Amino acid sequence: MAKARSYVGMILKIALTTAAALAVVYFFFGEQLAWLYTDETEVAALVGQMLKVFCVMLFGIFTHQTVSGAMRGMGFMKYPLIASLISLWACRVFGCLITVRVLSLGVMALVICCTLDQLVRAAVNTFFFIKKFYNKKAPKI
Repeated sequence: MAKARSYVGMILKIALTTAAALAVVYFFFGEQLAWLYTDETEVAALVGQMLKVFCVMLFGIFTHQTVSGAMRGMGFMKYPLIASLISLWACRVFGCLITVRVLSLGVMALVICCTLDQLVRAAVNTFFFIKKFYNKKAPKI
């Protein structure tokens, strides 16, 4: 059990270091990356702003992928599904519906709701991981 704990910790450190490196690139060079795909100034500026928000999203994505993969490997397959359903419906579906359709806040509200989805998913997955990993019971298969 201690070996598995150290492996998950090591993989999470690698994942978060990779997320930090990508976040630096997106934060400082986001608009330049957008210029590779468009010639319109407004679009490149908006993509640059969106990539700054994506910098935060990266940490949620990398955390929940690592933790949910470890949980699936341990045999706890329903908990990543529950975390995904909670975050997907609460943040992405209803959050986007309310902010974009009802409040008419635009595309940045959509990006913020998707970022919240990833962060909530990472938090719920981490909560379930800690709850199940430090519980000495073997999973029911």
